[in-house]
Amino acid sequence: MTEDFKKSIYELLEQSKLEKELNKVKKSKPSTPKMKTQSLIRAKRIGRNKYKYDIGSYEDFERMMDEGNEIEKHSIKQILKDVIENIRDGVRMDDDYYDYDRNGFIKMLNKMDGERLELVYPTDIQTITTLIIQLSRFGELKYYDDVDGEDLRKKYRIEE
Repeated sequence: MTEDFKKSIYELLEQSKLEKELNKVKKSKPSTPKMKTQSLIRAKRIGRNKYKYDIGSYEDFERMMDEGNEIEKHSIKQILKDVIENIRDGVRMDDDYYDYDRNGFIKMLNKMDGERLELVYPTDIQTITTLIIQLSRFGELKYYDDVDGEDLRKKYRIEE
């Protein structure tokens, strides 16, 4: 065997070892939704070390910017499964844990800090869970006044 041939075989063996290690790392990482990397500047190879560049239109730019801003939609079956799983976890908590105005709390958080797109679904599932548990434990949903903290349902009951 020639020396060049030996070197190329050893290089291939080393590359295959590296690829196996990389595959192990890739498999062990948790799966996360991958975003497609896009660019408005596209390159097309036209020869050795020669490229032709093309710049996308404004419509391409708008389409690219809107792609990641969509809220993932879930089936009713999946939503109910997630709510039931959350209820199972939440049943262990005290009544005090659920004695608050969940809708007011979410409004306040969104006004102050906003909300990340990937947290919309889990936040809404937790809200539905909280409302169901409040209805189960207290017989009603909790609504509190922002100013004085009084229970609005008890303060303003109409009795005829």
